[in-house]
Amino acid sequence: MPQITVTKRTSMGSAESRRMRRSGYVPAVIYGRGGKEDLLAVRETEYMKTIGFRPTGIVSLQGLGKPVSVLIKEVQWDPLTDKPLHIDFYRVALDQIVSVKVGLHARGTPKGALFGGVTEQILHDLPIKVKASDIPQYIEIDISDLGIGDAIHVSDLVLPEGVVADISSEQPVIHVVAPTIEKVAAVEEEEEAGEEGAEEAEGEEEKTEEKE
Repeated sequence: MPQITVTKRTSMGSAESRRMRRSGYVPAVIYGRGGKEDLLAVRETEYMKTIGFRPTGIVSLQGLGKPVSVLIKEVQWDPLTDKPLHIDFYRVALDQIVSVKVGLHARGTPKGALFGGVTEQILHDLPIKVKASDIPQYIEIDISDLGIGDAIHVSDLVLPEGVVADISSEQPVIHVVAPTIEKVAAVEEEEEAGEEGAEEAEGEEEKTEEKE
């Protein structure tokens, strides 16, 4: 279980948040499970090194008297710098059933790719219900048997014991499709445009020769 150190803060407001960020800290809040809402501060470098952009699973917060198990419910990011602006922590018990999203990682090369098929992943994160202590880091999908026109749906996923998909079983996750007609047409248009350009150039040369 990853651990990060937090400190309590008493002041709030946009000016205070900007001051904290200039000092290398990220404003945060912790709530849930009957506890009061507390204002926190997290060192940015520690958060990014320990958690990063795709938080999954339980995190242990240190520095609050005793370790507190939390889920990272939401992170606000700066679209220009990709730095965290604010973090929401949610208290959980390790035996509590929680609703979270975990990443779906495709493994292998589809058979259809050997014949020009294009792999398209439709669902990148799977909503699940699971005991907090058993949240998987990610769910792996073997796509090596997929031919052109084949698809994997949520019902086809091999989920770890105790993990239940919290989405329709008919939801497509990934499929292999034939090269699109639009792409073929675009190539043909480019070839035609090149031929027309060559013909126009030849016509201009002939006109020039006649004038001379």
